[in-house]
Amino acid sequence: MLALSTMVLAATAQTTITATYAAAGGFVDAYAPAVTLDFWLRNDTSFGEKWQNASVLTIDFDDPNIVAAASALSGTLRVGGSPVNSIYFDTTGSCQPGGDGPSSPYYCSQVKPYIYACLTPQRWAEILRFAKKTGLKLLMGMNVCYGRKSANSSMDFSNMQVRLLRRFRSHGF
Repeated sequence: MLALSTMVLAATAQTTITATYAAAGGFVDAYAPAVTLDFWLRNDTSFGEKWQNASVLTIDFDDPNIVAAASALSGTLRVGGSPVNSIYFDTTGSCQPGGDGPSSPYYCSQVKPYIYACLTPQRWAEILRFAKKTGLKLLMGMNVCYGRKSANSSMDFSNMQVRLLRRFRSHGF
């Protein structure tokens, strides 16, 4: 996988990314190569320093270097990573990061707090426009921990179902 960072790409006037695949007794999936944008925030004490301003929540999708590098790939924009299980898809404007989640000793995600960050409809639309503008397929990680009170409890899709998926369809995906 290739990872893009605004910090690295902005350091040079021209950026060339080449991905070469050799026969290794397997196959290359139609979704490869993939560019991964994670949800880690710059101020996160565990991984923020590594990701800096490359979080999908903060990266500048209009940066010409980012657009050029992403457009040069013919593959997939993967949005997800470890924090996705603590991302709240904010369809109402009521999301507040933090909190301990459901009153239960079970904690599904390895990332704390229960709501690590909020993905707004506006930011979701920016992600969709970026994928469309650069010609990348979009592979979106989903929060499978939302509302779960035990390892055997059902997943609660209510947070991502309504506006998030409708917006996905309304942008032609």
